[in-house]
Amino acid sequence: MTQLKEAIQKFLDTQLIPVAATFIVAAVVIVGCALIIGHRQVVDWAKSHIYHIIAGTVLVYLASNIVQSFITSLGASF
Repeated sequence: MTQLKEAIQKFLDTQLIPVAATFIVAAVVIVGCALIIGHRQVVDWAKSHIYHIIAGTVLVYLASNIVQSFITSLGASF
């Protein structure tokens, strides 16, 4: 059980969170550039996609909490 806990925690710390953070920053930069451009269609596109970025950010960080709760329910602790 301890090996499972360590494997999942290592995956979260070394792969999932850094990659997700990189995608979030890239998405925010792209939407920011789209808002700066100022063309009506581009601004509308950016406004419609900002909610997807926010939802994805929440899901990524909630996923780490859900996994930690799952491991705790298996009997291991962090």
